[in-house]
Amino acid sequence: MLYTVEVPLSGDVGKVMSNMRTWLGQQRFEPDSFRQIENDGAQPRFRLEFKIDREAAAFAAAFGGRVLATRNSRGNEHSTAA
Repeated sequence: MLYTVEVPLSGDVGKVMSNMRTWLGQQRFEPDSFRQIENDGAQPRFRLEFKIDREAAAFAAAFGGRVLATRNSRGNEHSTAA
């Protein structure tokens, strides 16, 4: 399973990304993917995928994001929203 986290981007992209990478290194967390999302005038954001649910939750809490969904190895998504 992969746990998808989305974090809104505010401020300088380079600084925010550096802060995220530093935090990830300090926690020894390794996201499966890390990308910036921009579409249709919506607020830019980062989307990361983690293999471990507690890592996804901790990252979301640390950076004001939210865990969106889980995805199994076949690519099927399951919402974690209540």
